[in-house]
Amino acid sequence: MMMNKHLYVHVPFCDSICGYCDFAHTIVNRDLISKYLERIKEDLNDLPFSNFETIYIGGGTPSCLNSGELECLLSMIYPLSKGAIEYTIEVNPENVDETKIQIMKKLQALNKRTAPKSVMPEKIIQFGEGNFLRAFVDYWFDMSNEKAGWNGKVALVQPIAQGLTKMV
Repeated sequence: MMMNKHLYVHVPFCDSICGYCDFAHTIVNRDLISKYLERIKEDLNDLPFSNFETIYIGGGTPSCLNSGELECLLSMIYPLSKGAIEYTIEVNPENVDETKIQIMKKLQALNKRTAPKSVMPEKIIQFGEGNFLRAFVDYWFDMSNEKAGWNGKVALVQPIAQGLTKMV
């Protein structure tokens, strides 16, 4: 019997802590991030598989890693992503710039999907502490699509009690 192989990498760092978040998280700390990346490397090397159908990098806020840290993490995951049907990374538009977009593109963490072209990828952005304007979200996705040859869409969700969300 063939076993499905899926990888979730939790990046527990955030620029700020949202009151509704139930995930393991901590404020950005460069010393801890360095230790975290060392440990992730060990864990990835110990995996019984070398190829995954789906890869999801979530958190926390993976995009709060600086460019060098993000490139380090994605470089470790890249060899495992060659056969991935879907490869998703959570990002917060407030801490993603063109350099990070180019890193994600280079290491194929943007829009890696083998679904029919009529099925567009949908990125979810959750509003929380430090809300940002819809215009900024639209600008960020336009910039991402243009700079990285990406074809992303956005769904905005608003947190409600006990960490649940609903579409707005």
